Amino acid sequence: MEMHQLRYFAAIVDEGTFTAAAHRLHVSQSGISTQVAKLELGQQLLDRSGRQIRLTPAGEAVLPLVKSALATLEAIKL
Repeated sequence: MEMHQLRYFAAIVDEGTFTAAAHRLHVSQSGISTQVAKLELGQQLLDRSGRQIRLTPAGEAVLPLVKSALATLEAIKL
């Protein structure tokens, strides 16, 4: 697990699509998709079946931990 993968996951949830998250983060959509797939490690975090992504139950459980980790990183940078 890498911190940029956590940032990508959080951005996808915030933006609602991989494309919007990629645009916000100035990276390719395929790059975000690849990194989130690596983060999932066999446990799907996002339901990609519709136009908008939705969190799976595993994603709902992980999201608060991801947000906390990212907030901690930001606090350390200050």
